[in-house]
Amino acid sequence: MFPLSKCYTPEDQAELAAEWAVVDRHFAEASPQAEMRRWEYAMALRAYRRWRENRSGATLCYDIGGAGSPFRRMIGAPDGHVMVVDPQGEPGDWKDTLGNFMQGGTELGHVVCCLSVLEHIEDLPQFLYHLACLTAPGGLLFLTVDYDPSLSEKDEF
Repeated sequence: MFPLSKCYTPEDQAELAAEWAVVDRHFAEASPQAEMRRWEYAMALRAYRRWRENRSGATLCYDIGGAGSPFRRMIGAPDGHVMVVDPQGEPGDWKDTLGNFMQGGTELGHVVCCLSVLEHIEDLPQFLYHLACLTAPGGLLFLTVDYDPSLSEKDEF
């Protein structure tokens, strides 16, 4: 299993071959994606599949910030439900979007995914707190951040 904190290496493509194929099929419907984005979604799909292995019954999943993302179709299953939570306005609307969503008697999610959203959040501690509160005990909280290694070399990341 991949560590919780990891950056892409070319060897990952072979280990994630099954998931990579699903990701490519779904992204082909919209538009081709960069290798890092494909890897990110393959990692999320692998984490979801591994989490599901020893569980039965319906699963409620939240794709936080997933408007326009094919991830909901990638993990959608007859025994599960995937809900996308995304602000309709500007990226700064997250505080109200997630806070209001959770105040509405929201069920806890068995799986909460947030792919390439964290780098757009101003109040990250509060946002992460809401994500943790939204995740059911024993659930999966999967987070990714867009990362460009060239930025870290320049101390801009």
